[in-house]
Amino acid sequence: MAGMTEEQDVWGAGARTVVVGLLAESGPRRRMLQKLAQELPGELARHVDANCSWEIRVEEYALPFDEEGNITLMANAQELRHQLGCDQVVYLTDLPRLIRGKALLADISVPQEAALISVPALGLAQYRSMRKTVLRVVAELSHGPELASKGQARLIRRGVLRPVKQRPVDREGGETYSELTGARGYVRLLLGMVRANQPWTLVPALSSAMAAAIGTGAFGVFYSGIWALGNALSPWRLTAISIAAITIMSAWLIAYNGLWDHPEGIHARRKRWIYNTSTLLTVAMAVSLMYAALFMVILLGALTVIAGDYLQTQLQLSQVSFVNYVKLAWLASSMGTIAGALGSSWDSDRAVRQATYSRREYERRAQTSKDWNEQ
Repeated sequence: MAGMTEEQDVWGAGARTVVVGLLAESGPRRRMLQKLAQELPGELARHVDANCSWEIRVEEYALPFDEEGNITLMANAQELRHQLGCDQVVYLTDLPRLIRGKALLADISVPQEAALISVPALGLAQYRSMRKTVLRVVAELSHGPELASKGQARLIRRGVLRPVKQRPVDREGGETYSELTGARGYVRLLLGMVRANQPWTLVPALSSAMAAAIGTGAFGVFYSGIWALGNALSPWRLTAISIAAITIMSAWLIAYNGLWDHPEGIHARRKRWIYNTSTLLTVAMAVSLMYAALFMVILLGALTVIAGDYLQTQLQLSQVSFVNYVKLAWLASSMGTIAGALGSSWDSDRAVRQATYSRREYERRAQTSKDWNEQ
């Protein structure tokens, strides 16, 4: 067709209005989709069907889990399309999805005219990856996996869809999986899971731990022995002490609050590695943020309380600099962080768990974890 780009030739052309429903599980995700909805009609016309009128509807909707903690989109697709008045439904979940040990980006069913996209599999650059993934998914829903795969080959060569591989589940039924491949794919999934968990939300939930840490760290501000020891230690040794303190508190939080996952069944080893690594990274980042906040509080306290002349006399130095205060606060923060691990025992297990995971991941674990249900 004259005037049609090479990509539009691949996807084909139509002559109807297609309503695509984008469903988000949370408010923040809905706002991201609303921004995406402004760009999609033009992108779909350019890459999927130039003669088709595209309408995008964004809704916040959370589907229930089945007994195994899986999203039941395909079983509810027809009802959702009727309820929303949509021709196609694309549901974005905050849950990571693993099938046969493979990390899934999308589950696409042409007969059901529905697709399930796992947001953590989009990695850190979620908005950019989301736009490309939605385009790819709608292309397959509109033209089937055979025609869409021709366009996919070009997109892969241009690096748009790497590290993603398309795998047919039911060739006759028109259902396919888009899965992440290789080490790069698993790294992308892990980073996306940590982002979905939002480590910074865990810090406010550790109020008792922070109180214990500040109390212990303040002891270092008033005890001259800590001043001398901090000044005598090299930056490398202080760094090692910091890492040890963060490790101790992270391990305590995971063990005490039952955050370590124990999946069962086939491919359990890979699932355990992925879920527990993401939990470890989430908790470690949260503790590191708490450590940084603690350091700033103690440093400010030391600068306020300890006069330079007095510090110089106690340390028997010819001159005191800002570095001496930094090393003092550095050591005191490590001491406080270790004490904070014990103080975290006073924090609510439920509050810590809710803050560690995304809302949907917390709901899934609460439904499927025997240990959580017993507490």
